[in-house]
Amino acid sequence: MRGRLRLLLPYEGAAMQMVFSGDLAGADPAEALKLLGLYRRVLAGGAFAVRAEGRTAASGYLSPGQDAAVVAQVEQLRLYAQDMEVLQRHCEQYFPLPEEISAAERVTVRAARLVIEGHCVALPFARTLTITLSGEDGPDLRSLLGGEPRSVRVVTGEYPVTVAGRGLDIGPVIVFHPRVTAEDGHAALAALDAGRAAGHRVVLRPAGGEHYRICRRSGDDRPLAPVPLGLDGYPEPR
Repeated sequence: MRGRLRLLLPYEGAAMQMVFSGDLAGADPAEALKLLGLYRRVLAGGAFAVRAEGRTAASGYLSPGQDAAVVAQVEQLRLYAQDMEVLQRHCEQYFPLPEEISAAERVTVRAARLVIEGHCVALPFARTLTITLSGEDGPDLRSLLGGEPRSVRVVTGEYPVTVAGRGLDIGPVIVFHPRVTAEDGHAALAALDAGRAAGHRVVLRPAGGEHYRICRRSGDDRPLAPVPLGLDGYPEPR
């Protein structure tokens, strides 16, 4: 049993106490959500009744939890378990909830869950995209290399993420940004003019210090506006 509620009935006239204890070690996301849901109910307070063999053994009223930090921590743990449950179910890989993950992995799990559910997110770790020129020329390419912000979209057949040493593929996605500029584009233009552009590498960076966005491929492949990650203590990428 991972969670336990103990009702302490002291001597007559003293207040009853309810003590909650639980252990998330080795729990899968679904188990963790049940345990944390029970803990959240205890923290919320309110009327309660304990029934045994069809009879009410005790009843009373729980005062709401006063420690805002504990309540916030439980909510963030629940969000973490929810994100992992969605990710595991989508990828059909099931394993215990990692007790420790890095900040980067936490953001990755959150972003993956949002993408799986059909949202678009800004990738906090994706500020640049490096492309290799084929040598073919064209007005759109020259416009981009000349410094004009252009829309860039990359369609992938798979999008693997790594969490706690495990690789999970969330499937086909679109990585895009509506306004991208080329770094040192003039060197690439010179290579085009000289007929030596094949193999030339160009770094593309979203304008205004923003990040690339990601969403799942849909029937019409229309990129969506990014939604917030909604993680306490983590700055929202732009």
